[in-house]
Amino acid sequence: MSKQKITFDSHYKNIEIQTNKDKGEGCIENILQAYHDRLSYMTKKHKQVSVVQLTVTMPKGIAPDETSKVLGESLQSVKKTLNRKKCECQIGWTRELKESPNGRNQSHYHVGIIKNGSVSENGMRDAKQLGRLIAKRSGDPNDPGNVHCCTPDKKHNKQDLLDKEIATAIKIRRDLPNADLQFENAFNKLSYDTKIDTKGQAPYRKREFEF
Repeated sequence: MSKQKITFDSHYKNIEIQTNKDKGEGCIENILQAYHDRLSYMTKKHKQVSVVQLTVTMPKGIAPDETSKVLGESLQSVKKTLNRKKCECQIGWTRELKESPNGRNQSHYHVGIIKNGSVSENGMRDAKQLGRLIAKRSGDPNDPGNVHCCTPDKKHNKQDLLDKEIATAIKIRRDLPNADLQFENAFNKLSYDTKIDTKGQAPYRKREFEF
């Protein structure tokens, strides 16, 4: 991780991000910039944008040095499905290593999907499809892994949206007030995936993030 530029500032591009300088918890600027570029592009092009966050625990049947490859290939299939539905999307993933309750280190992934919210506004179908694709590649029906769709916290919603619009995604609607604040809310959530303290443990010469 020495080649990565790390920020411990509380804001990036004048938007609050999830850092804690006192605890040594910084964010990787490479990933922050990549998400900011994609979120900016999508919100300028589409009147409605949905930001989906998934967490992925890979099956034990997939070798540790192959998990990122399997995830990347599976996400390509998810993107192709959305494209066939005329739903433009941008997808990024980051790998984390965190101590599990049983005291063993266990890697998992965070996935951010930024898509045309006028065509697809929630993340449940994306999560289910990704789960099926990973399970198919695992070769072990008893351990298919797990793909969880994160539910946004309603109290952080900066726009007056219907429950169905924020059930499994953060939705930005340019036709409603506070679209800029909702953009900041979405970017802040994505900044969680860029934290440095849970990275640096990937197998040799394996990526820890990709778009």
